[in-house]
Amino acid sequence: MKLNLGCGEFTLPGYCNVDIQPPADVIGDFTKDFDFSDVTEVEMSHVLEHLSWHDTEKVLHTVRLWMKPAGTLRVEVPDMGAIMGGGIWDKATEIAVYGIQSDVAEYHQAGVNAASLRGCLERTGWSVDQVRAFASTHPARPNFPCLEAGATAK
Repeated sequence: MKLNLGCGEFTLPGYCNVDIQPPADVIGDFTKDFDFSDVTEVEMSHVLEHLSWHDTEKVLHTVRLWMKPAGTLRVEVPDMGAIMGGGIWDKATEIAVYGIQSDVAEYHQAGVNAASLRGCLERTGWSVDQVRAFASTHPARPNFPCLEAGATAK
């Protein structure tokens, strides 16, 4: 089983797309409504920043427990190190820090930099393959400073 957690409107073919609202395949809060098993791959693109920073490690640990041995995780998040270090405060920075706030699911509650993302993954049972910084090409966030982490279940 492959999961796309917190998919929003960006569903992925071949994945079980999970979110609190359509067009997901499965509707519900993946942080408390489900107990998946035998998962081989998880995609979490721009999800962690929407969870309380108090819950980040709990959620990553729970996802780890769902995994088959050597299952993989890909996490993409705003790069708060780059965003806050840029010295510019404009509308794009506000959205990066606080979210677009169009509805309750679109508020940011946490932020990470490369070191804190790596540490969070390692503390929750993941072997981190890489953390890379990049400028997003996604149409909803062009040139947005992002981090991508690839990890494998220990």
